[in-house]
Amino acid sequence: MLILGPSDAEALSDGGWTKQDIKRYLYENARLPVWKVKAAGGAELWASALEKWQTVVDDNTTIPILNKPDCLVIVVAGGRGSHNSTFVPCCEGRASEEIDQYRPKGWEMLLQEAKRGKQED
Repeated sequence: MLILGPSDAEALSDGGWTKQDIKRYLYENARLPVWKVKAAGGAELWASALEKWQTVVDDNTTIPILNKPDCLVIVVAGGRGSHNSTFVPCCEGRASEEIDQYRPKGWEMLLQEAKRGKQED
C-alpha cells in the first residue's frame, strides 16, 4: 500500500502521473537483489512465486517488490504538506472483515449527536 499525502498526490497529478503510471513505475523500478530478500528471511515466502514472474540468474538478480503493478493499492490520506507519504509493505493477498461488529453500542445515536453538534457550530 502506498499512502500519499494530499500535497504529494497533487504534485504527482499536476505532473501528469496517474495511479496506473505510479504502479507501473514502482513495479519496474522498486527492486531488491535476491540476496537481500534471502538475508531478510523472505526466501521461503518468495521462493514459490518468484520463478512464476521473474527469472533468477543468481543472488544479484533484482526482483520487483510487487508481483504485478495492480498489487499496489494507492490511497490519499493525511494532512497537507510534503514529505508525509509512506509505503506499507505487505504480503500478496488481502484480508478484510466486516467492521460493523466493532461499532460501539448506541452507534446511531452517537452519529445523530455528532451531526447535531456540527450543525450548532
